[in-house]
Amino acid sequence: FLLAWPEAEADEIIAFLHNAGSGRIYSRSQVSRRMEELKISRKLGSTEAYQASLPINLLKRQIFWSRRPPFGIFGAERRRLIDVDECGIEVQRCNRRYGHGGIGI
Repeated sequence: FLLAWPEAEADEIIAFLHNAGSGRIYSRSQVSRRMEELKISRKLGSTEAYQASLPINLLKRQIFWSRRPPFGIFGAERRRLIDVDECGIEVQRCNRRYGHGGIGI
């Protein structure tokens, strides 16, 4: 389970075990203890996109900010850049900061 979803929290692991057919409900402390026995610890995850620093992507970003339309947005009026026609956005939680992995890895 943790190989596919390393960012899963204890409650999600408990729900998975229950739904997988065991029918048993484990406590958070039981899950935590078992993870310690399996030498799985909590890790701080990185959300940095390393491909953003590739030379081709740096060039694309430079072109986007420094060229006039249609290649970029330089000189474009701000009101032309914002299109909220029939759009609604709400970000509650973008990504998780912690995950699980083997101790020493």
